[in-house]
Amino acid sequence: MRACRRWAVDDVLTYSAEEAVVPGESPMPRWSRDGLQKPFQR
Repeated sequence: MRACRRWAVDDVLTYSAEEAVVPGESPMPRWSRDGLQKPFQR
């Protein structure tokens, strides 16, 4: 299982530029069996 996860992470990292930065306040999408959920409100 660990090797599978390592492979998946390494594969995903090949798609983004090293200098890419994600803003700290970016919302995290939440999914359920019913699909995309409403954004979390603070």
